[in-house]
Amino acid sequence: MSEVIHFPLNQNSLNLKKANTDISPPGISKSDIPNSPKPNISLPQRRTYRTPSFKKNPIAAIYQDIFENQRNFGKKIADMFMNLSLLNVLAVAPTQSGKTGSMVGVIYEFLQNPTLRLPKSNIFVFTGHSSLEWLEQTKARFPEWLHPHIYHRNHLRKIISDMKGRKNVLIIIDECHVASKPHQTIDRLFDECSYKAQNFMYENNIKLVQFTATPENLDEKFTEQMKDSHAMAHMDVPDQYLSIEKLEEQGRLFAVKDICGEIPIPGTNDSKSVVNSGILENIHEIGTHVEGMEPSYHIIRTPRGAGHEKVIANFKKTFSDKNYRYLSEPAMKDEKMDTLLETKPELHTFIFIKDKLRCAKTIHHEFIGILYDRIVKIPNHSSTIQGLLGRLTGYHKNTKAIVFTCPFEIEHDLKERE
Repeated sequence: MSEVIHFPLNQNSLNLKKANTDISPPGISKSDIPNSPKPNISLPQRRTYRTPSFKKNPIAAIYQDIFENQRNFGKKIADMFMNLSLLNVLAVAPTQSGKTGSMVGVIYEFLQNPTLRLPKSNIFVFTGHSSLEWLEQTKARFPEWLHPHIYHRNHLRKIISDMKGRKNVLIIIDECHVASKPHQTIDRLFDECSYKAQNFMYENNIKLVQFTATPENLDEKFTEQMKDSHAMAHMDVPDQYLSIEKLEEQGRLFAVKDICGEIPIPGTNDSKSVVNSGILENIHEIGTHVEGMEPSYHIIRTPRGAGHEKVIANFKKTFSDKNYRYLSEPAMKDEKMDTLLETKPELHTFIFIKDKLRCAKTIHHEFIGILYDRIVKIPNHSSTIQGLLGRLTGYHKNTKAIVFTCPFEIEHDLKERE
């Protein structure tokens, strides 16, 4: 049984006064430590639960396979919680830089540290996505003992039931920018588990680590809600990481254009369904890049509904004289897309998707040629970065692949990172 230890939280025990910033725990920069609480804030005691050590760290086998930057980020986050006033860390890491590996690192460090250690049954991983892709991919990267505690949005009632009443808990939220607004999934999770009440979290020793590549205003939001019990950490990526900046420097980013045209209203004889020459020219532009490549997979995101079939028809009409292969991902039955991308194609193959391949999804890059995202009237920064643009970032050796995406959002992201 865990031993309960009470730590009174006051200014003297927090060690966060400006004059004492040099005594921050090893591996933590001053910018990662929250400012000291105001003198008139009365904080409760924090209960920690001294859990017996494991003969062998339960996640060691997977931990040994993650990369050094992921280990460092996991340790950095865990060390931050040695500041016992901390309840929440917003962990920011670029797309495809190794967020899941960093989660493994966080869990490993928690299970190693005598102060942070907790029963492995008290670790939960959740996302506001309703993506089966995310669920399958995430479970594949964690040990089987954690699988029952990996949930997506459709499992909201289950995770609430599993977490209620537990003490000494670590909750990891993946892609925390998704469904995080008031009354949405993550907000409801925190509300129903009483995780909006800081006193409750201190008394029950609840800790949150929330990962994202696109934090937007989340740091400001958490600071307003949680004051000094929130902090933000950034991952340091190695030189071999292929970032959006590098794609831009290498001339591999292009502006997405309309490849669909107007879609008729069902049940009408709308003349707008006729494909105009501008649409075909936009598709011809894609063809000029295809011709310079060896047979590759080209992933095209289409509108939902009737627009999906229309885009496919537009491509077939534009390239009627070419020996290309066309696949509609929703209609693929005999072969899974992930398996297909690992097989070298004999022909240039266009794969048309609707809502697949968004944040958190990793793809096999070796045979990718073109990624073409969907044009939208009002671009959303997170959706663009987390879309096909983000799928080409990461650690791989594909130097030919290019991305068509929203030019405004590319410029926005580059400026934000300066």
